[in-house]
Amino acid sequence: MKNLDELFSFEESDNGYRIKLFKLFNLRDDQSVIEVDIPAEYNGLPVREIGDAAFFMSKFLTRVSIPEGIEKIGNSAFYSCGLREVTLPESLKELDTEAFMRCSELERVIFRNKDTEFGFGVFEDCPKIAAENVMQSLARSCDITKPFAAEEVYWSHEVAVDLIWADSALRDDVFELALKYDSFALFDKEKVFEEIAERNLCRFLPMTENAGWDISEECLGKLLDIAVDNGFVEITAWLLDYKNRKFGFEKV
Repeated sequence: MKNLDELFSFEESDNGYRIKLFKLFNLRDDQSVIEVDIPAEYNGLPVREIGDAAFFMSKFLTRVSIPEGIEKIGNSAFYSCGLREVTLPESLKELDTEAFMRCSELERVIFRNKDTEFGFGVFEDCPKIAAENVMQSLARSCDITKPFAAEEVYWSHEVAVDLIWADSALRDDVFELALKYDSFALFDKEKVFEEIAERNLCRFLPMTENAGWDISEECLGKLLDIAVDNGFVEITAWLLDYKNRKFGFEKV
């Protein structure tokens, strides 16, 4: 059993310590350490922070226990780790940029504090993350939290509208849940339709119709222009069929 100083390097922070480095992170081919319990204190003082890149690319790390008392998880702290599930403590106030980005095996995140503030891209490129977790992100996306937003989305100043199109959220299971619970009610639906057309996502159009979304005639014209200009045959056909059913074709 390794002691704390063998596993971590610490540095003092305000009224406590931060973990600066997981010392075994660079042993990329060493599978002997796959589970880690973050200490709640060191040298008699609380550990309040997991520093930037502390566990960066610890690909064999499959489980980490983050104790109450941790208030911040730094930039890229668990970038590209092998974690499968993580519980964020109630004490957590700040989850910094790309903290869990590219954790390709991460399936589930448990949030204890609904007021934790997120940087951008915290869970970006985590393809297995549960749809329910992405839904939590959607519900939070009209405030300063943006756990699934890519950097270019964040700086567009339209996070509340565009967050749903971050790579980790753009999945059929997430889209279906969002439609089922009308979680897009806070968004500009016309922009959602435009994204569908521009990204050639025809499979989503029947879902919107089944959920009771109506496409206005004006919006339909914009979508047809996008689809035709890009040569998207399937979307063009669906939109023409929708136009015929809802408005009828114009007589020449």
